[in-house]
Amino acid sequence: MKRILTTTAYTLRPGANGWRMGRMLRAAGLFFLFYLSFFNCLQAQVVPLHRTIGIPLYLDLDRVYNYNQYEKSRWGLGLRYGYLAEDLDMMPKPAGFFDRLSVGAYVGYGYADERWKWGVDAGYWTDLERQGKVYAAYFHDLTAEATRSLNTYNLVSFNASGSFMNRLFSDTRRLTAGYSMVPTRNLKAGLELRLSDERKLHNLAYILYPQTDDEWDALEHARFAEGRLFFEHNLGLRGELTLGYTTGEWWVDTGYFLRLLLQYDQVFPVAKIFNFQVYAQGGITTKGTPFSRLFNLGGTSGSPLLFERSLLTARLDEFLANRFVLTCLRFGFSKPLFTLKSDLLQVGTAPRPFVLLDAAWGDMWDFQNIGPDRGIAEAGVGIDGIVRWGYIDWGLALAYRLTPENAYYHLPEPSNNVTLIFTAAIAM
Repeated sequence: MKRILTTTAYTLRPGANGWRMGRMLRAAGLFFLFYLSFFNCLQAQVVPLHRTIGIPLYLDLDRVYNYNQYEKSRWGLGLRYGYLAEDLDMMPKPAGFFDRLSVGAYVGYGYADERWKWGVDAGYWTDLERQGKVYAAYFHDLTAEATRSLNTYNLVSFNASGSFMNRLFSDTRRLTAGYSMVPTRNLKAGLELRLSDERKLHNLAYILYPQTDDEWDALEHARFAEGRLFFEHNLGLRGELTLGYTTGEWWVDTGYFLRLLLQYDQVFPVAKIFNFQVYAQGGITTKGTPFSRLFNLGGTSGSPLLFERSLLTARLDEFLANRFVLTCLRFGFSKPLFTLKSDLLQVGTAPRPFVLLDAAWGDMWDFQNIGPDRGIAEAGVGIDGIVRWGYIDWGLALAYRLTPENAYYHLPEPSNNVTLIFTAAIAM
């Protein structure tokens, strides 16, 4: 079951045309939010156009609309030419140079910061049997700092939960080159090299919105050179190892750093009517690693919608660490207890109760103390499918933080330890 990594929380400010334009943008954004949520649930982040126009052209849904803490609403467009990995069997045989070539480009405009972002990339399929591909990319865009997502770019993305659960962003210019392949049936691996220039758009107390070029150039910035090894296995294992060198302003230490992140994600059927979901993640960095390369375990609290694999009771940026372990366990019904539906209204109910238990331990810099007092534990219950609307099941989840009183992340007010939140998932 794939959760929708979006939210219906909007904060719009009056622009040059007043609040009327803001309301129109908000309504349009809300429409696209639900429309794109459907495709995201089905993991259809691109729309293939080659069946209509006869050439391998794709529309990138991930670029049409996004929401994040810095830009608020963001609109854009992304197009890609060239066959994707899942469509290689459609490539003409024998494949020529242009059949193996792929190019892409996107643009985006942020409502709050009133700036354009863009990126281009190119790739070439060197080995069709093992899906070997060499690629290069350049972008000038936002990147989320201190994330724990396993991805190539860490770009602001509709599919990256860290984009919403993070208010720590950088204005980044990045050049990337890499090679990936599928050496065995169940394993994908690759090597990537990155050169980055990043300007910090926050000071830990509030978000910065520079308006003039002089203000933008005056932002603290750092430069990074990184090499990244990554792998994905069909059994649910993923990982990456990054070796980097950085230099810049006072907020980073000049020198080398090492960053390791591992992840396990699997669903086990139980007695044909239940499923047991196990998600575990762990990471560690060397001491002196730049802030933007740490791990942010900030969670869902404060958002109206549950994010996948997150701490429900943790606030934005509440839990930063240079080493951590996170486990998320969920046990529930794989099929609805019953189903009711109104054909006239296309609305029904298909409830699937579940229970969950999450725990995370981590620490910032202090390698002597990573005990239970530096962690968050929570338990919760929920029901998916209280309302089934179209292909989406909407529900509710309730979680309570179990952290003891003497722990570092304990909240003294009992009400602050409770989170009630909406859920959304593919209709089963």
